[in-house]
Amino acid sequence: MIIGTSMNKQNLINLSLFYEDHNGTIDLANLENIVNSRYQLLRDVEISRSRSENDETKEKERGILKTKDISKKLRPQDDDSIKNDKISHQMLKLSVKNSAEESKWWIETETLLFQNRLKDLVDPVQLIGPHIKLQIINTIEFPHTQDKKIHPYKIEEDAKVIKAVEAKREAEAKIAAEAKIAAEEKTGAEAKKIIQTEIDEAKKEPILEGYYKIPLSLGTHLLNYKKKNYFPIRGYFYVLKCDLELIISEIFRSGLVMELEAAKKIEVTDERLIYIFEKVKNPDMDDGYKIPTGPRNINLSNIDELAMIHFPPCMKKLYQSLKSNHHLKHYGRLQFGLYLKGLGFPLEESLQFWRKMFAEKVTAEKFSKNYEYNIKHSYGRLGKMADYSPWTCNKITRMPKPALGEFHGCPFRHSEKGELINILMSYQKLENEIKEWILGRHEKEPQLACIKLFESTHPGADYKFTEKIGIYPNAYFDASYEYSKS
Repeated sequence: MIIGTSMNKQNLINLSLFYEDHNGTIDLANLENIVNSRYQLLRDVEISRSRSENDETKEKERGILKTKDISKKLRPQDDDSIKNDKISHQMLKLSVKNSAEESKWWIETETLLFQNRLKDLVDPVQLIGPHIKLQIINTIEFPHTQDKKIHPYKIEEDAKVIKAVEAKREAEAKIAAEAKIAAEEKTGAEAKKIIQTEIDEAKKEPILEGYYKIPLSLGTHLLNYKKKNYFPIRGYFYVLKCDLELIISEIFRSGLVMELEAAKKIEVTDERLIYIFEKVKNPDMDDGYKIPTGPRNINLSNIDELAMIHFPPCMKKLYQSLKSNHHLKHYGRLQFGLYLKGLGFPLEESLQFWRKMFAEKVTAEKFSKNYEYNIKHSYGRLGKMADYSPWTCNKITRMPKPALGEFHGCPFRHSEKGELINILMSYQKLENEIKEWILGRHEKEPQLACIKLFESTHPGADYKFTEKIGIYPNAYFDASYEYSKS
């Protein structure tokens, strides 16, 4: 289903609710592209949401704007983009349906994207209210009351409602006044004056002006909110427009849950679809990082300095371990080798680097026999000639915890607290407050921890350089390197 305005094309905004499956044809190359785009969009939305939740007020506003900008990348505004929006949504649903963790992530991020698109509508209540009443609720068969009307509340509708609101506000005013009297130790006339002042102030508030009247069954989740900007009276909620937008989002979320339950009955057997799903979610197959093409002074002679200043924790840990042990095990070599490739090291320089680092423990003959092939393979010179991209943060954080003598993975996800503290101490400009935040939440939000580390040690960094931090380790280096030049 598409909800949209009838305005001119310049202002046209459509909002998909996805409760109807899309039927049509699409070529595989385009299908892979739009599914990849949506998957990355949801990842970007997730990271942007995390940033805005944990930033100060000014930064939070900036984070919300970023999320809204992100939502425009896939906002459907014409027939083709509407079709692609629906198809990519349906395909990702099929790809996550068998995993509880992925299903939960899909529901959360799709709902967040919906909320941001909803905020962009000129008047979401006017546009969506009638559609919720006539189409969504009846079609999905939610267990709602018979009266499904959602409409602006008119004061003249019900004098009893007005009296109930006035009584509620007067009672709340008296409670507030009693607390103030107790705190200030007032008695007698002074206490009465405080009570009357609180009541008079409460009476000045408009009675349900700008409120909407909805059935109780559509807004039961409001009972869990700390802010009580609603009135449950005689079988209805009277809610502000901002709360109505939340209710619409909850209906959308409920629909996603129902979609997933229905999707679990669908068996995907087409090998082409299975391949696309695996490529979307498997970080090994990621090809999203683009190696910078401009001139950069990065080579073997200054790698020590670069590592100390610009490497993210995961690569700094690998590099320090390589220097100390003169060796890295398989996953560590893959993770760090592709990172060096992403920095711009050509094949011959990478071979030279690894020979030098292994020289104390590995002879030249053994190096050529045991290690050279894999390095050339990662550059697409041998084997199936695939030009591999640097690993993503998503892949690195999902790796199994390193065993004894292994150093791959993400320190925020895989390192013990003591080891992580030592790594953080190497970042000299890190604020103590941010350090404590990272140590308290790093396992649950490793990518956000890396973002917080960068923002603390690179104050005022331009967002155009930092937007991919938390997605690619190489993006951390790129942003830090550009920051040092500014």
